[in-house]
Amino acid sequence: MHTPVLTNEVLGLLDPRPGQFVLDGTVGSGGHALELLKKILPDGKLLAIDADRYSILAAERTLVAAFGREIVGSHVIFEHDTYARAAQAVSRHGFPLVHAALLDLGFSSDQIDSADRPPRGFSFLSDEPLLMTYNDETVAVRDFLPELSVADLVKILREFGEERYAMKIATAIKERERVRPFLTTRDLSETITAAIPPRYARGRIHPATRTFMALRIYANQELNQLKLFLADISLIVATGGRVGVISFHSLEDRLVKRDFLALAKENRGRIITKKPVTASANEIRQNARARSAKFRVLELGSNTL
Repeated sequence: MHTPVLTNEVLGLLDPRPGQFVLDGTVGSGGHALELLKKILPDGKLLAIDADRYSILAAERTLVAAFGREIVGSHVIFEHDTYARAAQAVSRHGFPLVHAALLDLGFSSDQIDSADRPPRGFSFLSDEPLLMTYNDETVAVRDFLPELSVADLVKILREFGEERYAMKIATAIKERERVRPFLTTRDLSETITAAIPPRYARGRIHPATRTFMALRIYANQELNQLKLFLADISLIVATGGRVGVISFHSLEDRLVKRDFLALAKENRGRIITKKPVTASANEIRQNARARSAKFRVLELGSNTL
């Protein structure tokens, strides 16, 4: 199972308690949900949301294995949807506003290497269909890539990937498209690697890392999804409740920081984490993914709408 990051920090700062209502807006394979549910039983309830239906199935298996089907059936509601519509899900299922809400952004290792789900093309290390989406309703990268101009691609790679060789990569992608379309991750990864200086290609990270990240964020509208969730916080979390966001990208972290500060200045919330909480050296040694994780927490104020 995918190893969740900052679990102790999540539990300590969100402080879920028996009988409370809790939202896990990116349930994944259920790592955080497992620990949250332990804290809110025997009378609490968990709303578990994910845009990837295979993640919902994986989370259900995780929780049933730990608590049994009867407890999970009566204390967990699974919702196959994006966390951007969490407010609607809370209302639709008759939840009161929740006492704690968690987002763990990005994709999980299970979405790359799990045999229980079809490949989605998130990884440049294997040859998979060039989708990079969490569900079939979202337009795949291989389908929208031909519609983008070089200028469009450069903007995407710079804005979402902070890619220094955006122009070289975008030009190479469009030139390759004239010969044949991109269908697999290997097609794209090889084109990127060939487009950049050899010294950069031998650098600390794989040369396709930033481009794949940028296209994934763009394809799934991940920053817009986050903006929608943050705008609805007061429709999701109760007064005195807490919302926490784990981000892995500087753009995501800046969005969370900005909106939390705005709520605090309006006296609609209190910032719990003055600086983002990061993983300990010990956790990073055990789980390299935790290295870039940043966790921010806000407590909703007394005059929350």
